[in-house]
Amino acid sequence: VFGEVDDPISENVAIAFKYGFKKQFEKQVMDEVASTPQTVLPQDYAGRTDMTDVFFMTWDPAGCKDKDDAIYAEQTDFGYKVYVAIADVAHYVKRGTELDKEATRRGNSCYLGNGVYPMLPPELSNGICSLNPNVPRLALVCQIDIDKKGKILNYNFEKAVINVKQS
Repeated sequence: VFGEVDDPISENVAIAFKYGFKKQFEKQVMDEVASTPQTVLPQDYAGRTDMTDVFFMTWDPAGCKDKDDAIYAEQTDFGYKVYVAIADVAHYVKRGTELDKEATRRGNSCYLGNGVYPMLPPELSNGICSLNPNVPRLALVCQIDIDKKGKILNYNFEKAVINVKQS
């Protein structure tokens, strides 16, 4: 019994149950999460470009807590330089761990009606792995040079530390 017939929340819960969506995570997964730092550590800067002065912004809707991508663009003599950043989740979710296995099983977060059934525990997806504003975060950044007609002239990928200025 999930609730009253024709109650949208009850129907969402029934759908989640039918397809195996879960909000909870097993103890082994949460033990790994508990040992994950919630701030970028000084040693995390090693081998990364410091882009904390770049005016990155996210485009997620208001109320979104798991911001995983950001963008910045500037006009140049040849057209535009665009920076596209995605949270470096792999820095915190190591291959072969219980957390990695559970994330692989879930595949992605599922937004269903009034809630989310997350791929990663909220302590990660809304915390250190979220590109929250005004705090350093680890990211993978693609810098793209685009001419005035929209043609990609050049691009490169790099690991970086960013600081989103606006959400």
